[in-house]
Amino acid sequence: LELAGAVVTIDAMGCQKQIAAKIREKGADYVLTVKGNQDHLEEDIVEAFAAADEGLSSAKVRTHTKHDRGHGRVETRQTQAMAVPASLRNQEGWKDLHRIGRCTRLYREGGVDKSEVRYFISSLQPSVKKLVQAIRGHWGIENGLHWILDLYFAEDRNRARTGNAAANLALLRRWVVSLLRRDESVSGSIEKKRLQAAWNDQAREAILGLFVEN
Repeated sequence: LELAGAVVTIDAMGCQKQIAAKIREKGADYVLTVKGNQDHLEEDIVEAFAAADEGLSSAKVRTHTKHDRGHGRVETRQTQAMAVPASLRNQEGWKDLHRIGRCTRLYREGGVDKSEVRYFISSLQPSVKKLVQAIRGHWGIENGLHWILDLYFAEDRNRARTGNAAANLALLRRWVVSLLRRDESVSGSIEKKRLQAAWNDQAREAILGLFVEN
């Protein structure tokens, strides 16, 4: 992949030292979600932010807060970033690691107040706004693509496990979503276009024609 100048975001499964190093070798920055799959990493980041919260650390924490309201939903996202603390174990194994981050999401769902906290590591320099943009962009993909794949293509219920079947089907679903989004011959939602392609030969030919060279 040509990644020079890009910011690569990956879920916790991609939070690997080799992946971080490869991204930097390609001239890109990384923002990797942290969970318990790396020894001590999440634990040390949680403790670093807790110490800052309690005034037990001199670390400078940069904070960005965003309030969203719409469709009956109220949501607050607070993103914070700080330099990598000396207490973070094995930090030398992460290529060009400069920042650790925390994103706290407060929202109301079904009349119940809920919260969610995620932690990150990043090669980005001090600006917390860049971290905010990367995280929101990543969640935008999560909401805009994965939700569609699960709702309309039942991806989470897929049980293909033999050989490369799961990977091949995942690639095919994403290709179909890309085709449906590009198509302008049928108006409406992804679901409406998908059904039209299934029921109407002409609609299907028009959509598939997007990848036919003239």
